Amino acid sequence: MEGNSHAIATRTSYKVILKATVHGRERESSFLCTSRDISTSGILIETDRELAKGDRVTFTFFLPGASQVVAEGEMVRTEEKGDGALHYGIRFVDIKEETRQAIERFVDSLSRE
Repeated sequence: MEGNSHAIATRTSYKVILKATVHGRERESSFLCTSRDISTSGILIETDRELAKGDRVTFTFFLPGASQVVAEGEMVRTEEKGDGALHYGIRFVDIKEETRQAIERFVDSLSRE
């Protein structure tokens, strides 16, 4: 059989659990949230704040053992948990290269454990 059109794509980015307090800013108002996991492409947060798909959010948080992270993201999905908690998947859309590299190092260090 020539070529395999059903090959499984190799995952190039992992996500790891990150428990951190995240300061979010959406439009002109600030809010607190808790991160659930992070990858180089985005972050999953939990918050009481209602967000709509497409909302742009600016985040500030610290990676363990690293400097402060500031990034802008777009809300791309919502998960409502059984206890009523809202989890939002945020895709990074504006992030400095050195910040992306710091996240990548953090994720890589935990995904090898």
